[in-house]
Amino acid sequence: MTETQPPNPYPPRVVPQGGGVGMASLVIGLALVLLGIVQSILSMTVPLIASENGMSASQIGMMFGAMNLVTVVIAIGGVVTGLIGIQPAKTRGRLAAAAGLALSGAHVLSVVVVFTTSAVLSAL
Repeated sequence: MTETQPPNPYPPRVVPQGGGVGMASLVIGLALVLLGIVQSILSMTVPLIASENGMSASQIGMMFGAMNLVTVVIAIGGVVTGLIGIQPAKTRGRLAAAAGLALSGAHVLSVVVVFTTSAVLSAL
């Protein structure tokens, strides 16, 4: 004698896949915020240490310029992953992608402003 079970009135829950690109964009954006904080701390401490060790102002500027180049490359990666993550076909991770895109885009903008200001001031 076999017992039959009543049919399940609720369909099985389907969990949407994806969202990894959006989450990657958010992680990159948050990492850029932390790198910005570290750069701010370094901008206050490095000149003091460098002057004690005989580094010139141009050497300090080149060091910060190199740090900005590295972070802008990371930020461009965050912008690209954010743009991929907010595509309409993606149902998951769009909010994370938008947040990562905003953080990364703001960082790219700030580096562009820093380099532009530097170029204008050196031309004077």
